[in-house]
Amino acid sequence: MGGLSSGLQSIDQITLDPINGKLFVADGFGGNKLIRANLDGTGIETIGTGNAVGVLFVDVTPVPEPSSLALLGMGLLSLGGTRLRQRKSSGND
Repeated sequence: MGGLSSGLQSIDQITLDPINGKLFVADGFGGNKLIRANLDGTGIETIGTGNAVGVLFVDVTPVPEPSSLALLGMGLLSLGGTRLRQRKSSGND
């Protein structure tokens, strides 16, 4: 990993991508570089330079929280139960 520090003024951010086996290092203070490397430190390449190196935009797919899904499920069950009771009570009259 010592090779990653060459040419970097100071490390601002480090991000790991374990799925693709990549490490991203941003030097946003002095050198303004974004470097990508393999997790073992090989394959070092500069993929960005300039003043906006510390700014990355990523598209993220929103995932509902389990508690939100649980509340939705409870609400639907409640509505279904209420509807069933209404049918039974109207059939008994």
